[in-house]
Amino acid sequence: MPDAELTLADVLARRGLAQSVRGWAASAEVDVDAAVLACLSVTGGDPAHPRRRDLARVLASNAATLAPDGDPQLAIASANAALGYYGHPDAGGNDADDSVDSGYVHSAAVVSALLNFVDGRVVEGFVPAAVIAAGLPPGQARQALEAELRVVDGLLSMAGGPVPFPPEMGRSLARLVLLTVRDRGLLWVPADDWLDRAAQPTLTAVAQRHTAGAGQATPLETATTPAIRRCSGPHRRGGCPSCRWRRRCSWRRSPSTYCPRRRRTPTDGGWHRPRTRCSPAHTGPPPPDRPPPEPAAYLPVWQRLLEVATGSCRAAGDHPLADDFDAWRARLG
Repeated sequence: MPDAELTLADVLARRGLAQSVRGWAASAEVDVDAAVLACLSVTGGDPAHPRRRDLARVLASNAATLAPDGDPQLAIASANAALGYYGHPDAGGNDADDSVDSGYVHSAAVVSALLNFVDGRVVEGFVPAAVIAAGLPPGQARQALEAELRVVDGLLSMAGGPVPFPPEMGRSLARLVLLTVRDRGLLWVPADDWLDRAAQPTLTAVAQRHTAGAGQATPLETATTPAIRRCSGPHRRGGCPSCRWRRRCSWRRSPSTYCPRRRRTPTDGGWHRPRTRCSPAHTGPPPPDRPPPEPAAYLPVWQRLLEVATGSCRAAGDHPLADDFDAWRARLG
């Protein structure tokens, strides 16, 4: 059928969102990652590709799936990339505000604005928040948000450089954004108590926390340390193009913040958070003189990791995610 890959990507993205709603975060993230890769294979990540808006919709779904359970920086990157693809003008003019896609545009903006604001990154959340304000109907909520954004804009204009906004200002802006997006049918809108929780650490921070000063290797260290080491190349150090969505960031800038080199999907089974690229089976083709590793070489590590994850989730009372991990572990058996 025509555009079979894009149709499959749409189905995978929707299934990922459904999995996320029921708490099966591992399966959800694998699905949306596969959807992103399918769209990238068709469009090549070209911001001027005729089907770039299909990629933008999938990226917005990916961001909404990552926001509650995944790496926050990757969720922000995916959301910003979606906004960039939508913001790239068509030959006949910019039609990013069509009713078909407006929900995805504002869903991506909410992910980027909230995750940046809640972690105190006011400048990075400014443009996504402005997108949200522009899409609000006239009323007190819109006026309040626009008033706060004007304060931020004024401070940036007077300073002429970076402004050390206090973290509480970011949380105050996040609270204001959250009040304006309730009941609008967006892909991800967290509960009110989400703002009172500590900011979620990134994958790199978690790996460093668990491996610092560790003696005997743990399953987490065994699985993640090689991945972090492999991912410390140019695209980890900043070679991956990144639009931080700072004030006055051009909508015409390439939205390729989303680096496909950092995302892989499993082919041999097992839950595999794509951004980690941890399994030796998924680090690219082996040299011609070396045969590919047998599953027995790496599956026991993944089985043990899934057992630990299942137990940890059950102990924390997160039974849906524990069931998801356990189902992946059973498939490896």
